[in-house]
Amino acid sequence: MSQLRSATSIEMEIQAFLGHFESPELAADALIKKYEKEKLSLSEFEALSTYLLHCGFAGTLSDFISRKLSDGSKIPWGHFAEAIFLSIETVSNEIKKALIEGADEKRRMGHLARSHVLDHFDEELIHQRQLRRKKFVEKAERKKKELLSQLEVFRSQGLRKEEDQTLQKLSNLFPGDMKVYQLQMEHRERLAQDYIAKRPDKPRKEIFFPLFEKKDPEEEKILFEIEKSMHEALQSAQSLASDFALAMMIWDFDEGALRLLEKAPESPERDWLKAEVLLRSRRFLELLDELVVLEAKYSEDAETVFAVYYLRAQALWGLEQKKLAIEILEGMIEARPAYRAATSLLREWKEDFL
Repeated sequence: MSQLRSATSIEMEIQAFLGHFESPELAADALIKKYEKEKLSLSEFEALSTYLLHCGFAGTLSDFISRKLSDGSKIPWGHFAEAIFLSIETVSNEIKKALIEGADEKRRMGHLARSHVLDHFDEELIHQRQLRRKKFVEKAERKKKELLSQLEVFRSQGLRKEEDQTLQKLSNLFPGDMKVYQLQMEHRERLAQDYIAKRPDKPRKEIFFPLFEKKDPEEEKILFEIEKSMHEALQSAQSLASDFALAMMIWDFDEGALRLLEKAPESPERDWLKAEVLLRSRRFLELLDELVVLEAKYSEDAETVFAVYYLRAQALWGLEQKKLAIEILEGMIEARPAYRAATSLLREWKEDFL
């Protein structure tokens, strides 16, 4: 009968018993009576033992396992050891030795090593635990390599759905893995780039400030997903905030860029990048306030004054203070004739202003 069950089915049965009896004690008693004369697989016995331990029925579990030693059930030796040490005030060396010999005879030392209660008695358990962890890591690495290999095949064949599913498996199995995260980011970026590349070209008047265009809902959804992933990555790699913000700017997603910059470590790069995003997103009043701060903060840098004037002129132009904006650029060019960007912009503005 045990072949027809699984750990999951027993867990569901435990829930059903709890709902029926409305008492952990009565549910535990009913479960023990049900499985008293049935052979249990290791996974089934583990599920039942975990429930009894969590409910505080260590003595009950210890007695139950003792009766099951001779019926062919797969004994969860780690749970058995925990139950004994929780239910007996002083565990004798004879009992400790019997636990080790019993587990060794059934080739379950690895399972017994899941518990730490016998570490002081036999160092072999510590070694077994290390071996178990090593095998787990090696198994995980093999699975990871297998999935990465599949991912490469799906990517090369353009099977996007299968690529999505494989990436999701990798994410579920290896949460927090930076390589997996980078692969997810690359995948989402390719989706965004492919979508944007496939859009019909929209005629756009060449002006200095970007036009505000309502983004396609699908495109906006992709960009929000990319931004969400970036914020998740910043929890372990905050230094990437400015790079992520720059990527958002490339995709004309200035709101996302500003949100990412809020999490960037303080640096000149972050400060000037924020000023540029404020300009692009037409937040001219905020930009003017920010420039006052930057002017004082980086006053020792000779280039600061020119950078501030250049941005201030553009903010004023955006606020329709065109005459003042032109005067600032003219003053800049007089002091720095080689400032080509300002010269070109001034020529453009004068043509528009006159």
